[in-house]
Amino acid sequence: MVCVADMPFFEASNEMVSKYAASLSSQVVYFFTQSVYMTSIKQTAAVRSADYLAAFIRAQGVKTVFMVPGGGAMFLNDAIAQAEDLDYVPHHNEQACTIAAEAYSRVNEKLGVAMVTTGPGATNAITGVAGAWIESVPMLVISGQVKRVDMMGDSGVRQKGPQEVNIVEIVSPITKYAVTVMDPLQIRYELEKAVHLATTGRKGPVWIDVPLDVQAAPVIPSDLVGYVPKAPTQPSDYRQEALKVLQLLHQSRRPVILGGTAFAYLGRRKFLQNFTENWESLF
Repeated sequence: MVCVADMPFFEASNEMVSKYAASLSSQVVYFFTQSVYMTSIKQTAAVRSADYLAAFIRAQGVKTVFMVPGGGAMFLNDAIAQAEDLDYVPHHNEQACTIAAEAYSRVNEKLGVAMVTTGPGATNAITGVAGAWIESVPMLVISGQVKRVDMMGDSGVRQKGPQEVNIVEIVSPITKYAVTVMDPLQIRYELEKAVHLATTGRKGPVWIDVPLDVQAAPVIPSDLVGYVPKAPTQPSDYRQEALKVLQLLHQSRRPVILGGTAFAYLGRRKFLQNFTENWESLF
């Protein structure tokens, strides 16, 4: 997969991607595929950060966002409601949002997305995030936040803005990445980084916190900087361990194979099924 950092991800043609990927053949690269769902976002026209975020979500192949609307996420909510070919499911509580997003990811084998508001709206969503963390489920949680000028910062007070909670510090131990987007021009970078981390390696949840004024801030997509992942490390060689497992299987009378979550999220369910049915033919 490829991330074309020097061009908008919704503009790159397949030919351009192929040439760019060929020049980077020595490393694994990440690309957010060009999508017809980005056609409503013009490269040189200013759009709200919230609208860019909504189009980005749809470009990942996500069709449904699970949410509880709130004042702290009003522009995000509006953008999701107006996005083309993107459905939303309102819930009665935020815990249900993240649990539904986890289920969506499990069933569809792709990113699950939940959207909540600031303060208790965000803290209510934590249970589902913890579940996704433990079960290695790729999930993107987007929360609203108070305006930047209203944030407590290093003022020493416990709360300054209405319903303000430093949710990033709270969820950091149970996410692969959590960040508050303080600069609208960083919205593309943070989204691409978060989704890359959520969907690669040992997968898991990520959290993007967006202050109210950043949601409404105008951005020009062509001016946004993308995220370029680090070159992957060389995978470990497990051939000796695999041979030991096969030997144990051969010696066993009634073997039981317990396949982990990775089989599902690496698209290896069919492999596991074939292996369990035909492993004896290896000997």
